[in-house]
Amino acid sequence: MPPLPLAGLVRRAALFPRVDGVTVRRADLLCGVKLMYESGVMKDVDQALAVLGDIRARMAASSKFRGFAPEVVAFCGGLSLLAGLAQMLWPVSLAGDAVTYVKFWGAVMIAFGAVASVESTLRARMFHKGMADAMIASVGRHMAPFVITMVTIAAIILLFAPESAWLIPGLWLLLSALVCTVFTDKLARAIYGVAFWYFGCGVVVLVLASRDHQLSPWMMTIPLVVGHMAIASILKRKVERGETHDGQ
Repeated sequence: MPPLPLAGLVRRAALFPRVDGVTVRRADLLCGVKLMYESGVMKDVDQALAVLGDIRARMAASSKFRGFAPEVVAFCGGLSLLAGLAQMLWPVSLAGDAVTYVKFWGAVMIAFGAVASVESTLRARMFHKGMADAMIASVGRHMAPFVITMVTIAAIILLFAPESAWLIPGLWLLLSALVCTVFTDKLARAIYGVAFWYFGCGVVVLVLASRDHQLSPWMMTIPLVVGHMAIASILKRKVERGETHDGQ
């Protein structure tokens, strides 16, 4: 919580011009606040608030995040399966070339993010109460660099080297593996297994796509479906065992 400027203190206090029946003049109020600053009282208060804010941020960073619901993660896995089936049914319009393929899966992943963001925010406010904003901010700081990197890689390749668009799905999967390693402390150590899965899939997809630069619907469908279902299963077990706050 940042310290309130002197002028702000004066303006807020001026909303209550009477204290115990005595009218407080603005000049007297200003003089009183100035004396508090000079005496060091307000500086001590500011320092105490800064320390409390730091403690709150550290607690949020080290606490287990309970905002991801197993059902929502499983829903994203199901959505991945539907997306893959849609590409098989309408291959020309949804997977006619690498650029179309990437744009389609980019839209699917945006849908993942939208659903997960709304649900995790609501769920975090229910479970973390007063710590919800700090917890959500902590998760956002962990995830933002990877999301920005995914978007940047796709944008640069699609805009300046569309013939290399076949690289994007594999790179996305490799970055997804890194995201999982970051969230092992926030969720569960078993997420490491999912990270290895995404990493292996990313390598395989890059190798297969490098042969003829063709992208199959299953190159994204299988990794995402299995990965999401595995995470949903891990989260469900944590909830059932009541180990949400443990590091097991």
